[in-house]
Amino acid sequence: MGLHEFWKKELADVYLEAIKPVMKSENQAQKQAALNTLYLCLDTALKLLHPTMPYLTEELYQRLPHTEALRSDSISISAFPQHQTLDYDWNQVDVNFMKLYSTVRALRSQLAAYKVQGNVKPTVVIQASTPELNTMFKQEIAVVTSLVKAGETLVIGHDEVAPQGCLKGFVTDEIAIYVKVVGLIDIKVEVDRI
Repeated sequence: MGLHEFWKKELADVYLEAIKPVMKSENQAQKQAALNTLYLCLDTALKLLHPTMPYLTEELYQRLPHTEALRSDSISISAFPQHQTLDYDWNQVDVNFMKLYSTVRALRSQLAAYKVQGNVKPTVVIQASTPELNTMFKQEIAVVTSLVKAGETLVIGHDEVAPQGCLKGFVTDEIAIYVKVVGLIDIKVEVDRI
């Protein structure tokens, strides 16, 4: 079950969408870092999945662009992934990512509840109550825009006023979200629905 969640939700739904702005940019170092991460994820996930799906994983493994140092003639004789302890403390990264992804899910849910068409790219606004959160969201604005499929993403402080024509939602007591709905939905129909 964990591998299915990883393939479908974390790798396909989140990571591949999140790297789209990086891949469209001109920064070659960031592109290479994103591709290296993708390679490691695919290589490791295929090796973990191999005992249950040997033929499929072997075929896919052979198509990965391995470097000579990491290449093995077959996935069945390659080294099985081992847990590694890293010197870096990933706790704050995990906390920030969960806040970011919770915000993305809340925005997606809000857009679905308003029945905003998939081809429409609305303006979304994130309001964070702390300067640290505000900074984190501003750094990841391209990721949020890509994952939500928004036209524009704005990040505002807790004392700033959201743009006119927005409907408000809450992610946590620290994070509020707004979707600019003027021109996207029929307000009277939405009021009647609520």
